[in-house]
Amino acid sequence: MPRKFVETNGDFGSLNIVPPGSVFMVRCTACGDMREVSRQFLEEKAGAHAKFKDIEARLKCACGEKAAKLMPGYYCVPHPVYDEKTRQWIHPSE
Repeated sequence: MPRKFVETNGDFGSLNIVPPGSVFMVRCTACGDMREVSRQFLEEKAGAHAKFKDIEARLKCACGEKAAKLMPGYYCVPHPVYDEKTRQWIHPSE
């Protein structure tokens, strides 16, 4: 079953405020490409107390643009829905 990335709604200003179990995704606002990046990589390159604005300004996409958005969040599996007519669980596909 496919996993879905859910962006955290919290307004985190820097890396050290984001909870330890979070996943970081970087989305290019120019081409729409989205990739996962490790917290360790971000801390090694920018520092553990780096602000998101500073990190986003340094990231460059494969398309050549410097238009990144750093998004902390987590992966989830869509919850199945019970259909009363067929009396079966329906797993949403993505």
